[in-house]
Amino acid sequence: MEMKKFITTTIIEFLNENVQKNDIIFVRTKKFNNTGTINKLPYNGIHCWTIYRNDLQKYIDELELWGGKKKDVEIIDSNNYSIFALDYPQTHKYVMGEIDNLPKLEPFDVQKHILKFKKQGKKCMLEYLSDMKYQIILMK
Repeated sequence: MEMKKFITTTIIEFLNENVQKNDIIFVRTKKFNNTGTINKLPYNGIHCWTIYRNDLQKYIDELELWGGKKKDVEIIDSNNYSIFALDYPQTHKYVMGEIDNLPKLEPFDVQKHILKFKKQGKKCMLEYLSDMKYQIILMK
């Protein structure tokens, strides 16, 4: 059984590494509100996530678990934008006032900055859970 899991994981990783630009989408929740944060990010643009197109339902399932609604999910056309990424755990700590170091923008890397979903155990509320490593900012 472990060999089957290894082979399946290896195939999935191979497919993910060979993704084409049209296989990814930029998504956000229209009703997201961070006005209550202590620190504000100085980066203007559209804050969103990058996911594989076939992971959209996984994104929606996780969003709904936290009280979001499918109808509020918006797919953003990234044409005419410069694409950057921020380390999300560091960004979250910064806006919540836990750290003072402003997270630095990184140029978007399709291999590094895509939200990945990992299969969870049978006792979990969600079949898949995202890693939330990088937040994306689309800037004019």
